Amino acid sequence: MGSSYPKIWFILFFPFFLLEEGNAQGIGEKPLRDVLDQLEEQFSVRFSYMDQTIDSIQVQLPGSDLDLDQALDHLESQVAIDFIKLDESFISIRRLITIVKICGYLLDKDDGSSVSDALIFSQSTSTTSDQNGYFELANAEIPLKVLISHVSYQDLVLRFDNSSEECIKSYLTPSTERLEEVIIKNYITRGIDKRDNGKTVVDVQNTNILPGLTEPDIFFTLQNLPGIQSMNETVTDINIRGGSNDQNLILWDGLRLYQTGHFFGLISAINPHIIGKTTLMKNGTPARLGEGVSGTIQVETRKKSTSEITAHAGSNLINSDLLLEVPTDKLHLLIASRQSIGGIFNTPTYDQYFDRAFRFSDVINDPSSQVINSDEKFSFYDFSFNATYKLSSTAGIKGGVLGLDNGISYEESDLVSNRVESKVSNLDQGTIAGYLSYDQRWSDRLKTKLYSSIMDYRQESVNFDVLTGQEHILDNEVLEETIRAEGSYFLNDTWDVAVGIQLVETGIRNFRDINLPAFRSLSKEVLRTSSLYMEGNAQLQTHTTIAAGIRANYFDKLDQYRIEPRLAMSTRLGGSFSLEVLAETKSQTTVQVVDFQTDFLGVENRKWVLVNGENIPLLTSGQASVGVNYQKKSLLVSLEGFIKGVDGVVTASQGFLNQFQFERTFGSYVSRGIELLVNPSFGNLDSWVTYSYLNSDYTFSDLVPPEFRNNFDISHALSVGLTYQLNNLELSSGVNYRSGMPFTEPQGIDKTNDEIVFDFPNAMTLDNYFRMDFSAKYKFVLSDNWSGNCGIAIWNITNKDNTIKTLTSITEDGELSQINQKALGITPNLSVRVAHSF
Repeated sequence: MGSSYPKIWFILFFPFFLLEEGNAQGIGEKPLRDVLDQLEEQFSVRFSYMDQTIDSIQVQLPGSDLDLDQALDHLESQVAIDFIKLDESFISIRRLITIVKICGYLLDKDDGSSVSDALIFSQSTSTTSDQNGYFELANAEIPLKVLISHVSYQDLVLRFDNSSEECIKSYLTPSTERLEEVIIKNYITRGIDKRDNGKTVVDVQNTNILPGLTEPDIFFTLQNLPGIQSMNETVTDINIRGGSNDQNLILWDGLRLYQTGHFFGLISAINPHIIGKTTLMKNGTPARLGEGVSGTIQVETRKKSTSEITAHAGSNLINSDLLLEVPTDKLHLLIASRQSIGGIFNTPTYDQYFDRAFRFSDVINDPSSQVINSDEKFSFYDFSFNATYKLSSTAGIKGGVLGLDNGISYEESDLVSNRVESKVSNLDQGTIAGYLSYDQRWSDRLKTKLYSSIMDYRQESVNFDVLTGQEHILDNEVLEETIRAEGSYFLNDTWDVAVGIQLVETGIRNFRDINLPAFRSLSKEVLRTSSLYMEGNAQLQTHTTIAAGIRANYFDKLDQYRIEPRLAMSTRLGGSFSLEVLAETKSQTTVQVVDFQTDFLGVENRKWVLVNGENIPLLTSGQASVGVNYQKKSLLVSLEGFIKGVDGVVTASQGFLNQFQFERTFGSYVSRGIELLVNPSFGNLDSWVTYSYLNSDYTFSDLVPPEFRNNFDISHALSVGLTYQLNNLELSSGVNYRSGMPFTEPQGIDKTNDEIVFDFPNAMTLDNYFRMDFSAKYKFVLSDNWSGNCGIAIWNITNKDNTIKTLTSITEDGELSQINQKALGITPNLSVRVAHSF
């Protein structure tokens, strides 16, 4: 099959280049400065001008067949400038002054409401905005620079270079929000930006479609970034720089989630259509955030995006959903629900996902077994409710509720004592969570926020064995409550400081009950964490931004204090280069462990536990990274190197399937790596190449050998992709290639102890992983009130047979059995979505 890959590449990618070639025939606008540089080289002349004279001016390129005078006339016809020839070689540029009326509307950036009583002034005149945010400057001379100032918003400078009869709309940012500078815009593709503090921000509703998706699943989107992998090819089991999935902090509007997937990890549990933006932090995390020693993912519900009541409905071959957005002047409601379609009818895509989720579990029985499983019923759903209420121009309340659920049941039958015996086994996983926050802006410099949340996660199963009559009950529950108070103060336009306190109480209950042989265990543990934090942000005139903070934690059950410094710094080196330095120390109080591979029907065999300072120590980490970015015109190159160490890693949380599967001890791992992104863009065509190198090793002093390769060590990972947009049509295709997962080769069977003898741990790797995906999406407008889109996606278009895990066991005949768990084969998906405005 390997010989067919070049042909497939050609078939998938050649249409993109044809489309782009056709689209590139038109001549677009360019900065006037670039055009002048080109004319200087072409006609051997020099232009004399002040920077502010030509800054921000975009013009159409003059034709290559024009002489110098014709080219200058062409430019003068577009903008109000005058070229004055001083001699044959030197030309001076001045701006022409025009008397016009300037008008506009001022709106709040967050909720779109009108901003009244703002002061608008230029060098010669001033005015204020009315209750509708409207302002007007009569007899204004352009070019003109206007400063807009308001006690509750950051200053805004507007430039007017051309006359226009239309009134512009300008959006003001609340002054107590520090503006994060965008270091890299359209990082990989449109809608993904890299900020000055090391954050990668995804504008979920405005990103280009990515390969393999019909909808913008945020967790899969993040896996296209360098350094982010999913070892078992699930959407929500994200491995960041050698860390296990439970080492990530996942937040929904500030509320921590312990369940992030439907289909037990194959799709995101958060409805993608309610998400506004998502922020990824691999390092340099702000001091106000604790937990998550490997990384942090903040998911934020979208803000008011329309002034009309809008209803959305959509479906694909896995699930369908409904969404209602109700905006008013003060209140904004967002109500959404999503339901699997398996309870109504099954599609080939749904069946593919079902087989991938439940293969090698008790749900789909072994063909060689005399026990018959039947009547399998699986479903999932989620719902969310978000409300934002503006109490006044300086105060607001926001709240939300989120519900998630996955459920599977099946009937197990066998012939016992000449009669059919049947039992029903089931597994249910669910979350119910809610939060409430209150924001108050006291002045143009001081802002406070109060936040509280509660979350209840539960996973429970009942597993019957018809042959033995055994009933096995398991229950894992996490209840977490959070209260946080924070104040932010702006010392001036470039310096601000934030101080806060956070109290978190986490309770975890684990219950196991077996009737044959009789066994019962119950554990209830509670940990209270008190945290104080302070962080300062500075934006220096040297194009340098610094965010430095410190977090102090006290863990009552452990009677332990911990101080955690954080740093994020970026600076422009000159020209097109920028430098980024990030560092942090973090800690974590909960981990996911596996007692037995068959727990919870073998589907989701991990359970959450609290650290206890003994056999499960506090998880701690330290990390540092340095990155260099180059961005000029349509080319972006980003290179970052890092080192990360994590201590307190328990073996039960790492998913060992070798000689350490039942060992219970703790140790550490160290990860070192390099992450590279090359991102050239050509008009409507975006392309990217990402490469990650990782070297990660464990140290467990109580094991033999004590040092060996990390289970999540993917030495090499390469991703190549293209997205193209032509009017309402979006196309995307991409390839993912990476090294195989580490595994331990079995050597034989120890007949005395009836156990498998393994070779050196993780000395071998599975075959390399290769997957090619394709997506297409078309947006349409049916009328003034009706709009929508439809899409198609093909996952693993080459149907490559990828092995993601190998399981070794001893058969009833006393022989070694090795089973390879496969990733999804070729899987198509279709989607359609409509919206109606009332």
